Amino acid sequence: MVMIAGPLAMTGYFVLFALVHSLLADPRFKSRAGRCMGGIFERWFRLAFVFLAIIMVLPFVYILAFLPGRMIYFIPAPFTWLMAAGQLLAAVALLAALRQTGFAYFLGLGHGGSKAGSSGLVTDGFYCHLRNPLFFFGAFFLWLSPVMT
Repeated sequence: MVMIAGPLAMTGYFVLFALVHSLLADPRFKSRAGRCMGGIFERWFRLAFVFLAIIMVLPFVYILAFLPGRMIYFIPAPFTWLMAAGQLLAAVALLAALRQTGFAYFLGLGHGGSKAGSSGLVTDGFYCHLRNPLFFFGAFFLWLSPVMT
């Protein structure tokens, strides 16, 4: 049986994840798929994209839990509590940004694939200062992890 190291597995799977994600986000791919599948594609693509992303994130969790690499750093108390407070703030901000985005729209359940009542670029709230607040606060949450492997 071949054993694969955690960092190698993570790198390989990340490359696969990035390729699939990029392919599905490519306008040319979406245009071709829309021509082949018709109206059903426009209605269900976002939901299918989110569902596939959730399914494809699960192996990351498995790799992190069962194939850990060497410890890069460990932050001792009391700084751990500060980082946990920062993570809590990041999680609250992420939920607020998700609320601003619209849960249904984010999941692909919004009307016609677009946010209800939306006619253009959102430039208020978190979007006034950040291009992608969901990504920003998610990354901030991860960066504040007191243990990094």
